[in-house]
Amino acid sequence: MKSRTILKYQYDEIGTFLCNTYIEKNHLMKKKVEAQKKISDFMAENLPDIVKQAYKQYPDYFELKKRNIYDILRFVDANTSQYDPKEPGYLAKIENKKRNYKPESVEFANYIYDSLNKLDLVKYSGSSYFGYRTSKYNVFNFDFIGLEISKSCDSDNSSYYNSRDSVHVIAKYALDHPEVKEIFLNYFIEVMKYLKFKKDISCAFSTITTTNMLKNEIPEAYDFFYKKWGKEYEKQDSCEKDRKKAEKKAQCDKIEGLRAAIS
Repeated sequence: MKSRTILKYQYDEIGTFLCNTYIEKNHLMKKKVEAQKKISDFMAENLPDIVKQAYKQYPDYFELKKRNIYDILRFVDANTSQYDPKEPGYLAKIENKKRNYKPESVEFANYIYDSLNKLDLVKYSGSSYFGYRTSKYNVFNFDFIGLEISKSCDSDNSSYYNSRDSVHVIAKYALDHPEVKEIFLNYFIEVMKYLKFKKDISCAFSTITTTNMLKNEIPEAYDFFYKKWGKEYEKQDSCEKDRKKAEKKAQCDKIEGLRAAIS
């Protein structure tokens, strides 16, 4: 197959393929499930005795809430560490976070943010929706069993505000239980490494413009490209070769006729 310019929709599909490959090879979904289970088990085991008794005695009035964070990066959004005291409007930004999030959420978010910053990963925290969105895997969605046992607690996790509420539940619990804090941070770091990979793909694609370059730089991506579009392109190449061959033959016939005319 002769070299070709890679088209935008092809970049998108190649990028999605590479993201899926990264998730599979680094076992991100397995790590997420393990983190969710460890946190849920730990929370269930450590429910206060009075809560356990109330739940057993009055099951019609109480229930364990399965909570969902549709985007794990919500935990970074609450942080105030990102603001420089020298910046204009510094205090106003801090107050805005405090109005929108409870103190425990802000404290836990600052812990996550500062930990990521030490690993030089915090700069990728705004990239969860940066291209190559894969429907095959969702590493951002995070489930856990909440401590709150109350029918008055809204269990519809589809809205922004319910997400904030769920952030507060796990933040408050994590601050009191170092084991949960560590489990959550470790998975968060894995997600940030994945976001870095997505950024790296974008940077690579800004310089890789042809299939030959792709073959030399990222052979795995080229193999995907060839399996998806290579046969059709080879067919086009073959047709183009036959067309040029026919044109050349026609030109040669004209030359033969020219020679015959002067013989």
